[in-house]
Amino acid sequence: MFQHRIRTTLLSIVILVVGIPLLYHPDRKKAVETLLLKGHAAIEAKNMEKLVPLISLYYRDDLGFSYASLHESFKYVFSRFNDFRIDYRILNITVGKDTCTADLQVWVSGKWAEGMKDLVGKENNPEPVSILCKKEMFKWQVVGTRWPQWKSGLPEFN
Repeated sequence: MFQHRIRTTLLSIVILVVGIPLLYHPDRKKAVETLLLKGHAAIEAKNMEKLVPLISLYYRDDLGFSYASLHESFKYVFSRFNDFRIDYRILNITVGKDTCTADLQVWVSGKWAEGMKDLVGKENNPEPVSILCKKEMFKWQVVGTRWPQWKSGLPEFN
């Protein structure tokens, strides 16, 4: 009787430990789409408090940005531009066990003193970008980006 109770308890623990995360673990593609939507909303609202948790402390990209430099860049751009508009189209989401790559076409504009200015891509010619995500501490975060057309550096905001 006592051994049966121990087995039942252990089996229950295993089911809880393995089963609950499976029940509440959303589809990985949906989780990454949600991450992109949250980032989109945070940038348009110029809300650093909502944007920062979406970016991994281990962020690196092929332009040389790290988490700290990206954070400072967002603060700078948010202080210089108003009324951000972001349009993006998801071309493909490739999902691994704990990693994901979202290939997008992006157009970002911001209001400056002279009016709206294209910051990334153009309305009729969006910029290709790949967002690299990784599941860290039970949540998806952006760990890097690839900008195929910006290999020579960032565009000037004249």
